[in-house]
Amino acid sequence: MQRWLNRHNLPLVFSLLLLCSPSAQAGGESPPAGDASAAASTEQPTAPQNNKLIKPLAPFKAYYQAQFDLGINVGGEAVRQLKALPDNQWQLSMNATAMVASIDESSRFEFTSDQSIKPQHYNYLRKVLGKKKHRQLDFDWQKATVNSIYNKDKHSFALEPQTLDTISYQIQLWHDVKAGLKTMNYRVADDGQIEPYRYNVVGEERVETPAGDFNAIKVARDRGEGSQRQTFIWFAQEHDHVIVKLEQIEVDGKRYTLLLERLETP
Repeated sequence: MQRWLNRHNLPLVFSLLLLCSPSAQAGGESPPAGDASAAASTEQPTAPQNNKLIKPLAPFKAYYQAQFDLGINVGGEAVRQLKALPDNQWQLSMNATAMVASIDESSRFEFTSDQSIKPQHYNYLRKVLGKKKHRQLDFDWQKATVNSIYNKDKHSFALEPQTLDTISYQIQLWHDVKAGLKTMNYRVADDGQIEPYRYNVVGEERVETPAGDFNAIKVARDRGEGSQRQTFIWFAQEHDHVIVKLEQIEVDGKRYTLLLERLETP
């Protein structure tokens, strides 16, 4: 039986979705001066010690209205899906399409017996106006190594404990916000190294979406003083803290936005 999220029918089960990783959406440029992620090689963030907050995952398929600012406003649809795989593994995927752009991103991760998230494989492909960008990560936990492919370049780097990828950390973020945390720190494999990702709760707002209007908790990514790139996420306070909006603002002012349209759950 499927439940459809619209103005009249709001299910209580949902897992996290984001448009794509903040750095991937930025087109691969280096972090601006003063960006906190630039200090990844010297600063190790404190990983969250709240795995006990993670409850068993529930599959879902969510539909979002996507808006790409590519010099002209281009609309499209984004579909986010979490599905169970054999051997306690899960796959979280996102597909966003518009007239001249598309993004495909997925993460396969293990949900371990102690209810922690352990990424295994990550893949990202973006196409904009005929240009492609590809990133792939394979996590070898026995050898403590991440094998990376960025377009055609291959290299490896050390894998630290509690490292996540740029989708799997989002599952933890959703649970942390739901648990009432105000500041969240994660280790994330991104751009060929382990980077600190920081998020802060910045307030509450009323959000209008195609699925209805929601009282939402607004969360912002903290990239450090002076960074002009911004990422905001709105979690509905009702309905199990479903994410109802995501907005990415690039250094050049371009915006990428998702608004919730409907949700399917088993």
